[in-house]
Amino acid sequence: MPKRTDDPPKQKLSGLLPILILAAGGLAFGMALLAYAYLGTFSRYYADDYCLTSSFLTGGFWKSQIELYVSWSPRFAGTFLLNLSEFFGRSAIRAWTALTIVLWVAAAAWAFAEVIRAFRLSSRYTVGLGLVLAEALAFFTVQEAPQQYQSVFWRAGTIAYTLPLVFLTALIGLIFNRVRKTAPGRLAGWGAAGCALVAFFAGGFSETYVALQTGLLSLALIGVWLGVKPPLRRNARILVGAALGGSLLALLVVFAAPGNAVRLGAMPARPPLLAFLRMSVTSAFVFIHSSLKEFAFQNLLTLLLPLSLTYRLYAREDDLPKIRPSSLTLSLILAPIIGFLLVLAVCAPSAYAESSYPEARVLIEARFTMVAVILVEGALLGMSLSQLHRWAGEPVPAFLQALMGVLFLCASLYPLYDARKTGLTMPVYRERAAAWDVHDAAFRASVQKGVQDINLFDPQARSFDDFSGLLDISSDPKNWVNQCAAGYYGAHHLAINQP
Repeated sequence: MPKRTDDPPKQKLSGLLPILILAAGGLAFGMALLAYAYLGTFSRYYADDYCLTSSFLTGGFWKSQIELYVSWSPRFAGTFLLNLSEFFGRSAIRAWTALTIVLWVAAAAWAFAEVIRAFRLSSRYTVGLGLVLAEALAFFTVQEAPQQYQSVFWRAGTIAYTLPLVFLTALIGLIFNRVRKTAPGRLAGWGAAGCALVAFFAGGFSETYVALQTGLLSLALIGVWLGVKPPLRRNARILVGAALGGSLLALLVVFAAPGNAVRLGAMPARPPLLAFLRMSVTSAFVFIHSSLKEFAFQNLLTLLLPLSLTYRLYAREDDLPKIRPSSLTLSLILAPIIGFLLVLAVCAPSAYAESSYPEARVLIEARFTMVAVILVEGALLGMSLSQLHRWAGEPVPAFLQALMGVLFLCASLYPLYDARKTGLTMPVYRERAAAWDVHDAAFRASVQKGVQDINLFDPQARSFDDFSGLLDISSDPKNWVNQCAAGYYGAHHLAINQP
């Protein structure tokens, strides 16, 4: 390619502009995610939260872990972290949303950076690009969550379905890091053990997640076998294979849990194989169709952000290798196919256990998959466009670089709009939290006075909260939520009389 003839001031400004563009995008997405994290501070106990904390308070850490696995839930990793958080007090429930978002962005930024380094796609903007893509991934997943409250602001739902996505992105980063840093001919022993351990623990968050993780790692192993060249193939195969082994072991532990019989006993009979496959495929198609239709504008932004960013950054770098058009074309075709198979994996457990379409809170993992695929498609399109200049041997016109930068900044205005929209909902969240705090104070005061059968009256209370879509304490002391709440407060019976 022809050498650049810019004078030093122009070169300095030209190198500074991409950094400013990345910083502006990172700030915009960061503000939107900060607004969601702040909403999480208004999270309070609902439904299963009472049962899980009550189990810890009455049985202790390990007894609660064992009893839940044996009698109700196979989600050993979720109950482990939940019980661990109880040592920080009952107010720790308010930190789960912020903690999950921060860890998620950090893990995803690391994963994106490792992928960029592994494929030698950038030499100057790796960290900034990885951070912006990570924020976009977390933002669009949260913003488009089918049941945002239950997936992001309800502790039980966050731990079961959203928190494991943090481990998934960290696992991807770990695999690429070890493949890149382990010299050919040396075994990636410790790296393989770490991948297996992370995959095993993450697989214990929920049945849906372990299906997603196992499906992804299975496809990754096939991809390594067919697409990675011999110098790196051995260690890549070992690392992905170890992670898949850990995921399969977690799947076995989850499947073998005695508590499954209790939960499945209240559900429809298991469907025949053909009916199960038909229902899983149908659910996946329905979800993808509804997502493309309902979030058409957001999907367009999700595509344009990485497209404009990668084109703007990669087209101006002279030291990047040429990428074969056949590789880019194949990647563009395979990405949506892989995405469909992963959405299918998310839908399969509900089709098997409940003979139904997945509950809305479960589908945040399918939404994550779609957002990730669209981001990858956008990045591949941006790289393809930048490669046209490289193969033609022409310098990238300055007006095209400027146009792509402006397009990225315009798309980055959307998270600011969403942050403002989120801010308008804060009074509602604050009001609901304040109402819960009033009930909580009344229950605690009654228990301190020695009252064991507590009956409050609140004309504004509702046993089913249409705001969160979750059950709350009702007027029936024999209701399962009331019984769990009684254990949580240390009472025999409690109720809230409603109109």
